Amino acid sequence: MKTIAKNRFDRRKERTREALRTAAQALILKKGFSAVTIDDIVAKADVARGTFYLHYRDKEELVWDIVKSYLDEVDARLNAEFPVDKITPAIQQAGLTAAFEQAARRRKLYLLILGPRGSAAVAHRFHQHLAAETEREIIAGRFYRGTPVPAPVLAQFFAGALLRLVVWWLESKSDISAERMGQMTLELLDATPNGR
Repeated sequence: MKTIAKNRFDRRKERTREALRTAAQALILKKGFSAVTIDDIVAKADVARGTFYLHYRDKEELVWDIVKSYLDEVDARLNAEFPVDKITPAIQQAGLTAAFEQAARRRKLYLLILGPRGSAAVAHRFHQHLAAETEREIIAGRFYRGTPVPAPVLAQFFAGALLRLVVWWLESKSDISAERMGQMTLELLDATPNGR
């Protein structure tokens, strides 16, 4: 597969976006999500306010771009490690563990964005992204729990539960490892009513 080199305009555009992402992340870590303004971000990134709007609609879209880049890192790592057609329980656990590890590495940022004083809009986008990815995997037959529940319902449930579980784990400063959280999450997905 041939890689197309980026032209000068594309490289400048990416540098500007990276400067905005870096500035936003540093400011959020220092001041919290709600205290950071677009004016703060453009001042720290040393770009004009109009330039911001050439790249992002609002602060939430910029912050989602940051979070999405971290999710993409996890996906790339898993795709490199497990290039297969069917997701096995071992692969599911590896993916869940990687998600918890990623959140732990960026604990403060995740809590400032997805926690109670974060952004409902970014949390919603995170949930919808995860649900869409999960639904695609279910429909493709790569992720199936053997249930008659329709794929969209199962995907929404999984995404909501995982997002809330990650935030709880980060907030509680639990000593449960990322690997164990991945194992328990998979066990919860596999759990079936016992008839009681």
